[in-house]
Amino acid sequence: MCGITSARDTELAAQAGANLVSMIHWPHSKHSLSVAKEISKAIQDNSMELVGVFVEDDVSTILGTAEAYGLRLHGDCSSAKLPGLLPLSGVIYVIHSNENGKLLNHVPNEATALVA
Repeated sequence: MCGITSARDTELAAQAGANLVSMIHWPHSKHSLSVAKEISKAIQDNSMELVGVFVEDDVSTILGTAEAYGLRLHGDCSSAKLPGLLPLSGVIYVIHSNENGKLLNHVPNEATALVA
């Protein structure tokens, strides 16, 4: 479940069967980390895994947060721009589709080599 904004959202996601939830790590997002502590506690209470969604952050910001959160990169960033990141944490790529199921984007070629 992407973009959790409250502990209550987290509890509802757990009831719906989600095992991963994410919070947006971007100061301009309405889904900012202002309630991160409450959400983190709800995630622990529900045996879920937290994923951080990073938007156009620099490598030091992402790596500095890696110990606290799993990473999910979103935006136009390529793993080639983030040396050393992939060995430390997984990357979950987001695939978008239209209402007919046609894919609107794809996993970067560099990422497919990582799936083996």
